[in-house]
Amino acid sequence: MSSPKSPAIAPSVFYKSPPAAARPAPAGPGRSRAPLDVELPRWLRSLDGPTSRWKVFKKQSDALQFSKDHGEGLMTFAFQEWDGTRRFLSAHPALFWFHDSNHKRPEERRTYEVITEGAVCKLYFDLEFEKEFNGDNDGVAMTNTFIKIVSYFLREEFGIACDRRCVLDLDSTTESKFSRHLLFQLPKTYFRDNYNAGSFVKLVCDKIRMIVHSSTALGELCEKSGVSEADVRNLFVSDKHGVSKIFCDEAVYTKNRHFRVYKSTKWNKNSPLILSLENEYKPVLKGNEELPEMQLFLDSLITYVDITSTEINILEHGSRDQKTYVVKTHLELPECPVVSEEGVISPQPVLDRFILGVVSPGSIRRSTYSPSLNRIVYEISGNRFCHNIGRPHKSNNVYYVVDMKSFVYYQKCHDSDCAGYYSKEKQLPPEIVFFLENEGDAAFESMLHLSDEELQDIWQAVSSAAMESDDTEMGDGSADFPEFGMSDSELLNSSNFMEENCL
Repeated sequence: MSSPKSPAIAPSVFYKSPPAAARPAPAGPGRSRAPLDVELPRWLRSLDGPTSRWKVFKKQSDALQFSKDHGEGLMTFAFQEWDGTRRFLSAHPALFWFHDSNHKRPEERRTYEVITEGAVCKLYFDLEFEKEFNGDNDGVAMTNTFIKIVSYFLREEFGIACDRRCVLDLDSTTESKFSRHLLFQLPKTYFRDNYNAGSFVKLVCDKIRMIVHSSTALGELCEKSGVSEADVRNLFVSDKHGVSKIFCDEAVYTKNRHFRVYKSTKWNKNSPLILSLENEYKPVLKGNEELPEMQLFLDSLITYVDITSTEINILEHGSRDQKTYVVKTHLELPECPVVSEEGVISPQPVLDRFILGVVSPGSIRRSTYSPSLNRIVYEISGNRFCHNIGRPHKSNNVYYVVDMKSFVYYQKCHDSDCAGYYSKEKQLPPEIVFFLENEGDAAFESMLHLSDEELQDIWQAVSSAAMESDDTEMGDGSADFPEFGMSDSELLNSSNFMEENCL
């Protein structure tokens, strides 16, 4: 049974009108604001209906904590007021939809779902490109191709069969920009969180990038997914810098990401997110036949889970052993556990220590090892400094790639404006190279169990020998790693390391 219907802040307060001077005048019939005394439908007023808790916050963290503490199916939304100020709302999505659709004009609906860290989620995509730089690109055809390719990889990775009828296709295209949101409606199936979803998306995009350079692989993909080679090649667009990239935004899978909801627009823009003309998905009405659009809204929410299911499938991707698998789990609602991946290590603990020093005061959120490429990708938290723009990004994280074949490392980031950029390659220190080259030796295995002090002594000895040798395999590259007049231990633990030794 739900808690008593006593909202913390009444929706009438949330939907109060802006000052008359700032409020746009109604433009034609059907544009006036609906009265706030619209009677709630019976299913919203019943005791077994959704909770009427409703509270607005200035800080996102407070809203997220409120939703977590009270449960009851509460979700967190970010919305922009008439002046662009962003606030945060904790409410049940069904109640939010009713008030938002009845009490706001279309141009006033500016709401985003907060994709809560750790929450199970649907597979989602943000597809976009600027028309100015891509006059010959057909966004509709590209979307159709992309859906077929994603469906193919869902079948290959997880054994899941789907097609366009399983994809809620929302359109927000304007005269200057093509924009689509795709929400895959996989029956009783969700990703562990949006990090895992993002890992799968990256796999898809990486495969596309590699396959277009191999006629054999490209032909195989086309045969199995039902697209042509030209279709696959047409998935690439140019940004304002002339950099070629896939029109899928790979940067929308970060912590507590804001994702625009159905029928909402952006501040100072009139481009609401609506059903595309090509959409073939039809919602399954669950007792609310009189509100089909509300069901569409609920289906469009990335972290909204069908609570009528007692068991769901959880998809995981990008684990340390790079396996993909399906986990059967009993659904525990309304709370979703917050998963923290801080401190996840790679197969190379010595290399982990070095990267921690490079990104200090940041930390390693997780690492992914690719045996075929012999590379480790370190996702970084607490430090968003990007060398492409010379400052930290406001919302997108950076990551470091270590190539253990050439013993170099470099920085990349998840911001779409930095797509295709990677920093100047930096040579790993000779003491690190020593460990990597000898990792198969029994002596090396035993070194992993040495104390930090013992390791530092070995590192210093190896480093000194390498510097004194004229025929070291590192050659002149070792001189690129500057000396700072401090020991390795001091260097790796220095809080100023990022500023002094950034790539």
